[in-house]
Amino acid sequence: MSPAGPTVLHFPVPLKGEGVSSAQTWRCLGMRATGSDDIVLDGVFVPEGAVSVRRPKGKWHRLYHIIVLIALPIIYPVYVGIAEAARQIALAEATARRKDSAVEVAAGEMETELTAARIALQRMLDLAAREQPSPEVTNEVLMARTLVARSAIRTVELAMELASGRGFYRRTGLERRFRDVQAARYHPLQLPAQRLYSGRMALGVDIDG
Repeated sequence: MSPAGPTVLHFPVPLKGEGVSSAQTWRCLGMRATGSDDIVLDGVFVPEGAVSVRRPKGKWHRLYHIIVLIALPIIYPVYVGIAEAARQIALAEATARRKDSAVEVAAGEMETELTAARIALQRMLDLAAREQPSPEVTNEVLMARTLVARSAIRTVELAMELASGRGFYRRTGLERRFRDVQAARYHPLQLPAQRLYSGRMALGVDIDG
């Protein structure tokens, strides 16, 4: 611990290095194929020179602004892709009922939500392509991330409704998309933290509180 308080250290560790192992903890609702198990460090030695970043605990660091700007626009196309796949399945399942006005309205609502997700994702990609890391840009990306997650999840929910009872069967492939898209909720910053950050930005309050 430094005189200024707890310090977080960032350093690389080889996954095949001595004392590094994987704990098979990835037993989750969805996104099962990613195999995102926990990494366990047991007696691993990290030389002083390997520490690349030192930052105060609980404070925003430029590294985080870089991660938000680069990583989130890479991650969230996955969820839009899941929503797009769910849409295709639902439309195919609803073909025989396409002249039912209730089905038409459900399909229109699904299309609207998917369009919202695509627009928000494009905003993230545009920011990543032309902007530099900063608190203001981080705010823009985080708000877009919330919108992508919300609309992608809602798109898949509507796809389930549009497919009706068939969507409940595993053979249609919708239940997997429904499970997988739920993970869009959990990447940082999650909704309460994003709202806090954006609220502080709007009010001119220090983002570190």
